[in-house]
Parts: sequence; structure tokens; C-alpha cells
Amino acid sequence: MGEATVVKGEYTVMDQACAGMGELVIEDPPLIDLSGLDGPERARIGNEIDEACKKWGFFQIINHGFDSSLMRKAKMLAKEFFKQPEEQKMKFRVTEEVFEGYCCSKLRDSVGKVKLAESTEFVLIFLDIQDIEKQQKYWPDCPPGFRETMEQYLINARELHEKLLALISETIGLEPDALRKASEGSFGPVRSAARMNYYQPWGSEDEPTKERSLASHTDAGTVLTMLYSDEVAGLEIKKDGRWVKIEPITDAFIVNLGDQMEIMTNGRYKSVEHRGLPDKTRERLSLAAAYYPHKESVIGPIPELINDSNPQLYKVCNFSDYVTTFYKEGLNERHQTTYAKIEPR
Repeated sequence: MGEATVVKGEYTVMDQACAGMGELVIEDPPLIDLSGLDGPERARIGNEIDEACKKWGFFQIINHGFDSSLMRKAKMLAKEFFKQPEEQKMKFRVTEEVFEGYCCSKLRDSVGKVKLAESTEFVLIFLDIQDIEKQQKYWPDCPPGFRETMEQYLINARELHEKLLALISETIGLEPDALRKASEGSFGPVRSAARMNYYQPWGSEDEPTKERSLASHTDAGTVLTMLYSDEVAGLEIKKDGRWVKIEPITDAFIVNLGDQMEIMTNGRYKSVEHRGLPDKTRERLSLAAAYYPHKESVIGPIPELINDSNPQLYKVCNFSDYVTTFYKEGLNERHQTTYAKIEPR
């Protein structure tokens, strides 16, 4: 990794307006080539991912085998959805009963304490592999091909998630299916989700403020999240107390660890704090595909990772209770994992 560079100028103005703290830095983040994942390079790739997970809680992957044409089609359709008239998008809005579908700052009252940025819109959809048709009733059906494309995107994303989880499991001395089984519990397949974030430019005449960004947070409900970004930078990761600006790479995925990975690995890996910022003059879109435990599962550290030198750090708790606590508190700079931590005696 290269030496960190402190960034000065307009982006630091936005950074300080959003956080009120620290400098924005650019480091060489972990970039991992998955070529040879199923061959002789597997152990080396696993060790690189293990180091990235311990030091960063995030890494980027290239040559991952995901259909690049599907990636681009999904991004194109997401942009087309956000370009539609507001009344069309509102047909698929979130409600107080169902937090799934289209959301924007006008719908703050429908989403409790989940903080929404003034310049941000998003679509959140879940895929339950056991009942795809029932789940899709909350998905937008326009532009044409949206549902079919996103369904295939999430199926492919789940396959890649589970390849990564198998490699991580092996690398930390577990059976290849250990992290997948811990996510499923005794209830069956996990859920996948896609969140499409659209950021409007904050404008050369406007003052940058916290309300124009996606607040700093960790991914409370996820094991892994894979982010596909357009060419406009805006994701920042918190590392060693400073914000690191991530430059997107064409057809790469940015992978970050969620709270559930931190809990299941008993703190070997940390859920990474991050935020999303708009650009001054250009629109920005990101597409996150997340891997969630089954909603009825019980979460806790994998027993094989607990021993005399590595005592249990997290409680066993219901996944639904954990996520409910997160939504009650909303996005904040405090790690949600404190809810599950065992208090020291």
C-alpha cells in the first residue's frame, strides 16, 4: 500500500461539512485480483482477503467472473428509474409497514429514524429465493426489464457472495460452508438485497452540509455488501480515525464487511464505517448488493472461533431484534455492534 496523501480543496470542504472532523486522505486500498480463485492461487487470494478484512474491513475485487454486461444493464435501468417523474416513482414508495421500494427525503415520516439525505434517493429491494414472485410485488416494474434484470443481478451476486464466504471460511480455519450456514441458521436460505442510491449534485452555489450526504454508518444487517459504483467517486471509508476516499475502478466491486461478519468472526474482522457523498457538479449512482442472514436466524460468534485465547466477545441474539434496534436508532456514527457486545467483567 502506498503512502497516504492528504487531500486539500473542495472535496475536503464537503468532507468537513459532513463530518466536522479530520482530514480526507487517499490511500492505496486493497485491490484483489480473483483470477485463479478456484486453482493454485486460492490460498494466496484468501490470505490477501484476510489481511484486507483485518486492516480495512473492505477491499475491491477485479476479475471476479460477474457478467459485466449485466452490471452495466442494471446500472442503466437504475438510472432510468430515477429519471422518471416523481409521481411514477412514488407508485413504488416505502411505507410505514413495508420498508422496501422507493424512498426520498419527502418520505422521512415513513422510515422512522433512518436519516435521509436531502439530495439522495434510493430503491431498496429484497430477494427471497424461496418466493421470488411474492417478494417482487414491492419492486418497481418500470422501466421495462427492471424486475427481470435485478432478479438475475441478485442471483449472480449471491453466488459471488457465497464464493467469497467459502474462501474466507477456509482461510480462518473453518469448513467452507461455515459462514453460509451461520447466516442461514436452521431456517433455510439467506436473503439478498439491492439498494440503488442516486445522489444529485450539491451545486456550486450551495453550501455542503451533512443533510446532503448518506450519514456515516456500518451495515447493521449484512454479512457482506458488494458495491458497484459509476465513475463518480463519493464513497468514503473510515480507517484509523480518518476518512479515505475510494476511487471507483471500472467493473470492480467494492466489498465491505457488515456487522454480522464482525459478530460471527468474534471480532477477528470489523464492520467498516462508511458514508456516501454527492459530487459538486455531477450526478452519482451506486448499486449495492447485500447478503443478509435469514430474518428468523439467531446470530452469534461461530463456536470454533472461541477458545481460551479468544474469549467470546459478542452475545447470541435474534437477528430480527438486532436489526429492529438499528432502525429505531437510525444511522449514526456509533457502531451498532455495541448492542451485541458482552460487557467486560
